[in-house]
Amino acid sequence: MRRLGQAALILGVVVVLLLGFAWLALPSILQSQAQKIVAEKSGHALTLAKPEINPLTLSLRLRELKLADPEGAPLLAFRELFIDVSGASITTRGIVIDELKIDGLAVNLVLRNDAQAPMNWSRLLAAFAGKEETKPGEPPPRVEIRHLVLNGARADIADQRTTPAFVSRVDAFDLELESISTRPDDSGQFKLSAHTAFGAQLEWKGTATLNPLGSSGQLSLRGVDLGKLAPLLAQRLPPELGFAPP
Repeated sequence: MRRLGQAALILGVVVVLLLGFAWLALPSILQSQAQKIVAEKSGHALTLAKPEINPLTLSLRLRELKLADPEGAPLLAFRELFIDVSGASITTRGIVIDELKIDGLAVNLVLRNDAQAPMNWSRLLAAFAGKEETKPGEPPPRVEIRHLVLNGARADIADQRTTPAFVSRVDAFDLELESISTRPDDSGQFKLSAHTAFGAQLEWKGTATLNPLGSSGQLSLRGVDLGKLAPLLAQRLPPELGFAPP
């Protein structure tokens, strides 16, 4: 009994030390290592506030993240990302996320006439591309998301393949998704709303699947000003339709 008590005491001390490490030391390590890895592998700049990790609830909170290319042009930013991992991940042999919430997401996408780097994300994606290819027929990792919320997102889009270049912004982009996973044909319910710089209001709701990737539902698009889309449409539609850039 005495030995059993000593073993329990040692185990308790180890658990306390591990929890203390996760609370106090791990956030700073993750912050510095993430910034270092991104800089060394791609030359890009990543900044973020110290992560908040709660090992008891299996949750992670990231704040004020910003990602820029080597020239300093912004690629991605968000005010806050919160992930709450379910304890069911241990028994299901996969990742089960109870809550995934992103506030204030901002994405910058530029399409270019450059075969080596067709978009502004090309260098970053190439730097982190995995060398191992997925074998045909191999199932994807098992991931289940029970609730996903995207609030106040924004996307700046530029297509430099047109003359003149087409530039626009998608504002007030909100998305909510319920119960989706990478299991074959497993579908989840979603609803999406967005406003664009060229006056369009988009609402989309229905079902979505991750394996295979697809969606179905009802799409509503209102207030489209085709005149503002002329630079983009002029080179993709027959000239007799009259979509000539100004």
